Amino acid sequence: SLFLHNALKEGKNILLEGQLGSLKDPDHGIYPMVTSSSTLAAYGAIGAGIPPYEIKQVITVCKAYSSTV
Repeated sequence: SLFLHNALKEGKNILLEGQLGSLKDPDHGIYPMVTSSSTLAAYGAIGAGIPPYEIKQVITVCKAYSSTV
């Protein structure tokens, strides 16, 4: 967290990589095919330990179909 806070103070950009997708989210996903943590972009700040207002842009990559393993 300290490393990221220092980078933000210096005006640097931070790239956070999410996982899975919204259909795997425990609150908004298709139960029981969900994961244990939230996959939505807003929770990226929580996992990184930075304030949510620091997320300025979200880029989403989608695939053509939903699948599970």
